[in-house]
Amino acid sequence: MDGFLIFLLFALYFTPAITAIIRNHHEVGAIFLLNLLLGWTVIGWVGAAVWSVMAVKKKSKAVNGSRQRSPVEELEAINALRKQGAIDEAEFLMLKANAMAAANDTIAAATEREETEQGTGSGARPSTAS
Repeated sequence: MDGFLIFLLFALYFTPAITAIIRNHHEVGAIFLLNLLLGWTVIGWVGAAVWSVMAVKKKSKAVNGSRQRSPVEELEAINALRKQGAIDEAEFLMLKANAMAAANDTIAAATEREETEQGTGSGARPSTAS
């Protein structure tokens, strides 16, 4: 009974850190440290709890520390697969269309972000009339 009570108290104390781990939060280490060092204060525990349920940044699709390929590199890789015979023409065309759509999405997002930073977003264009 005493062992179960101790386990329950630890689980309650580390609820913010456990939540961050379960949600795969991008700041799990910092949340754990805040929870560990300041969780005994009500403010520290509440702060860690709130932080653990805040938005999680999506991780990039890069694997093994590699960077994400540019659209040109992606198309070259797809073409190399076709030349090696690893994919047929239909698969090549489908992968090429997907890569081009992803590139267009990236360009559109960058353009929108740039317009927002310049204050010309949402279709509002500076007037050129005199």
